[in-house]
Amino acid sequence: MAPDPRIHIIIRRDGSHMIEAFYTAGRSARSVLQNFEKIVGTEVTLCEEDGPNVAGDEEALVAGNYRYKPAGRSNDDDWDDSVDEEVSKILERAFVSPEKNGQPKLDLRPPPPSNPVARRDVSVVYYGNTPSLLLTNLPERNERGLTNAQTLLAQNKQLHASKGVQGQVQTRATALIAPSGGGKSRTALEASCHEYSFYLSFSTEKEPGANILREAIDWLRERHRDEYARVRGDAERLKDFRENMLLDMEKFITRILLTFALGLRKYLSQHGSHASPKGFLLFQLIGVSAQEDWVEETWRCLLGLSREAVKLKLQAVVEELRRWTNQDFFNTFLDEAQAGMRIMDGYFPSRDGTGGRPLLNGWVRSLHKSVFVHFHFNLTGTSWKGQSAPTAG
Repeated sequence: MAPDPRIHIIIRRDGSHMIEAFYTAGRSARSVLQNFEKIVGTEVTLCEEDGPNVAGDEEALVAGNYRYKPAGRSNDDDWDDSVDEEVSKILERAFVSPEKNGQPKLDLRPPPPSNPVARRDVSVVYYGNTPSLLLTNLPERNERGLTNAQTLLAQNKQLHASKGVQGQVQTRATALIAPSGGGKSRTALEASCHEYSFYLSFSTEKEPGANILREAIDWLRERHRDEYARVRGDAERLKDFRENMLLDMEKFITRILLTFALGLRKYLSQHGSHASPKGFLLFQLIGVSAQEDWVEETWRCLLGLSREAVKLKLQAVVEELRRWTNQDFFNTFLDEAQAGMRIMDGYFPSRDGTGGRPLLNGWVRSLHKSVFVHFHFNLTGTSWKGQSAPTAG
């Protein structure tokens, strides 16, 4: 029997069009909640559509459409003083520079004895007690490095300034494809030493970099795993699910960018004339002492905010940053992006809506949104061979 809002209690997830469950009207709130929470596997808050929350002691729920949210995840809060205070506490000591040069203290050591041909007069940066060639001898601003990073930045500026097509993904994304060891990551890091940029990587287990992507993806997968399992056998419900996931991707990306933007604003205000793109990059990569996880901690503060609150805050902070840095836009690097073609495969829609695609496709297809107008996304990878390349349409 098809659900009918005149005789049934019809429950949908807040923000989704898909029906999760329905019950005959007149059942007690306690009975409905107990049964429904077993289905979704978590406690929920339930409310009538455009109406009050269900208290839980109602003897008979009336027929109609209802919305639910997982308990403790309002996901629709406004930005207020409490969020500012929470973020400030995290960032207050995230950018401590012992040498007062706007950079964290690096672990510099002589080259390891196992490398007899290395120059003994050049120190190597160690990361996690292991020598890191990526972090060693990174250039200062406008200093020539080992790669063509400055050429990449110039090309991105030309592409981003294209008139008449500013809303197209093609003006906001660049793919850097090369075999392993071809200098992709080094290019991304050197570019971030010349201009203030945001660096993310799909592979940070052994290399420097915040684990923000891994944590954000794990959170997204966990949040939608059960729903995906329930609808994947129903073509129509699966199609609706994928379209909703694509809509949610805008907020997913915006929240991550806001995390870095808030960090950059604090870094600039704290270090003034000593601030530099390289300094901010190093704080993204290795942090300092107990605050090395400032990226993930700040991101967690934003989980309860509404889509509109995150979007408006990002736009406001970016306008501040553009004035402070004299940059029109901010390069954002997604290193080892080919890994994104193997994550959450099937959760996002193909262009014609008939098939499923992985997370990276959902990411790229969202870049035309106006909130990303002052960002340029650089995707580095070995290749898309054997995989469906991320598409803009």
